[in-house]
Amino acid sequence: MNEINRELKGYTASGTSISLGFSTPRRMAGHITSGPISMSDFYGAKSHIGVVVGSVADTSGYPSTLTAGYIKDYYGSGSHLGSLYSSAGVYIPSSGDTLNQFTEREVLECYTVYYSNSSIRDFYLKLAGQIYSQNTFTGIKELTAFGNTSSMGTKALADATFSSASTFNTWDQWKWTTTNRWTSGTKYIHWY
Repeated sequence: MNEINRELKGYTASGTSISLGFSTPRRMAGHITSGPISMSDFYGAKSHIGVVVGSVADTSGYPSTLTAGYIKDYYGSGSHLGSLYSSAGVYIPSSGDTLNQFTEREVLECYTVYYSNSSIRDFYLKLAGQIYSQNTFTGIKELTAFGNTSSMGTKALADATFSSASTFNTWDQWKWTTTNRWTSGTKYIHWY
């Protein structure tokens, strides 16, 4: 239980009270709504993010695109395509540090791009900072509120095209080619 609490909150001291009935552990386990939950639901699970999907169409170029998901400061004025919610998983632990205090990575982007003249969709994940050798997760998976796999399914980091900022160590990005795209609604991305 203590390991679950640390995974969720990073800075939480050992011995802090936690219950499987709390909303944040339920979300981490992929069971957002009511129903039975057990310790086995947490095996291999990391923190998660809840993405309230917003979208924007770009018709200025060819082909036109639809971008859907969460992009921090997409318009350069503090507004976003969508938003992140729930305190769990907005920052993703990136090393084996006991407290995860100085190595948590902010989620900067989590979105899909749909090209109007193609069946190809791209799914992006971008995290702040560069900690290549200390990532404690190997992939991501999308789950519904009931713990079922949905839409994007499971994505292994090893299957993605990786890129990073060339200066200032500002971000790492993974891109997958897929046949799916996000539409409106809430998506839950879990780390494993």
